[in-house]
Amino acid sequence: MELKVAKSNKVNISPHQVAWNMAYWARGGLNFYLVKRASTQEILLFGGNQGPEVRDQGCLAPCALRVGSVPDLFCALRPVLTGLLRPNRGLRAVGE
Repeated sequence: MELKVAKSNKVNISPHQVAWNMAYWARGGLNFYLVKRASTQEILLFGGNQGPEVRDQGCLAPCALRVGSVPDLFCALRPVLTGLLRPNRGLRAVGE
């Protein structure tokens, strides 16, 4: 997950970060750009395949999720994470 803070609509992503995230996503990886807008405190979640759009359009690019705060982010992601951590999904907690 690439974590970014945007002071305006522009999101500073290097070409290397875009290339790595695109390649990882293309191979089935689950990766994201998480951007916090400093002016509005909004948090935006973009897929790892959206690097070029985020680099070019910044916070105006279509995002997968837009919430107003960190607690809202966790509430929105809870159902997704619950599904990923079910025992039949093959994922294990650390130490198992």
